[in-house]
Amino acid sequence: MKAITCLLLIAVLVTGCSDNRDSGLDNQPEFTNTSQDAIKAEYRLKKGKPYPFQSSIDARAVIDAGTRRLAMENRLISQGYYQVSAIQPNRYELLYHIKRVRQTIRFNDRTIKLDTNKHVYRNTEFHRLVQSPIRVIITPHGRIISVQHKLLGGIYQQSMGPVLRELVRNTFIPLPHQPIRTGDSYVGEKITYKDPAPGLKMSVKTRYHVAAISADKKKMLLVINGDAQIQSMRDSLKIDPGTRKYKGWILFDLDKGILEKSAMRIHLTMEVKRRNRTANMRVTNYGEYHAR
Repeated sequence: MKAITCLLLIAVLVTGCSDNRDSGLDNQPEFTNTSQDAIKAEYRLKKGKPYPFQSSIDARAVIDAGTRRLAMENRLISQGYYQVSAIQPNRYELLYHIKRVRQTIRFNDRTIKLDTNKHVYRNTEFHRLVQSPIRVIITPHGRIISVQHKLLGGIYQQSMGPVLRELVRNTFIPLPHQPIRTGDSYVGEKITYKDPAPGLKMSVKTRYHVAAISADKKKMLLVINGDAQIQSMRDSLKIDPGTRKYKGWILFDLDKGILEKSAMRIHLTMEVKRRNRTANMRVTNYGEYHAR
């Protein structure tokens, strides 16, 4: 069951920022007038300027293992900002601040609530982890060079490092080096998550399609589709993947050079076998991100 639970957590990571409604996908922006000209999309960040954001996650999962059923809901809202500390040739050095985290976890009949602004969490290790800035280096085209947190090391780097990197990844999407126009598509780099403890690996590849560019060339709408490959790194663990749907949209502000908002959804079903145990798992996540 430990391996199955870890797989659930990895699946939650893939969608990153999420919302508790699927309606975010239905609220895809539309432009009254569009441009067919080719444009160059890149990040245009200013040194010292704070860029506030809010993101959230709503993950819902059900695991059926024999006569046992585990149901889980995880609602997570985070607020913060990022700020450029230095601009080097072909790279931005950022400080990524998460100022507040609110989380509600429902596991079968149990409910756990957390708010880093509450007094009970002040001066705890978790509060210090949230309050300390994450050092990030990216290129103007959104490629993440490094993500570092001074309070993480050893086992904490293994467990929390991918989480922090995914938070950053949802803020900075990859952009092509060449000019693009409506109708063009490109593929982002393949992202792989590994958890050696249960012996699981998940790989995600995302395709970005330019759905529209506004007539004033200040906004760009991307429609995304992804495919998740889930594999076992151990002979004792077998995974039979079923549904692996991953879709959403992104509104990029070409004028300011930042990701303005996004909505994403992933739905996974799979059968997991370990020794003489078999479990069926269904995971549905909804995602939204907003520059504030």
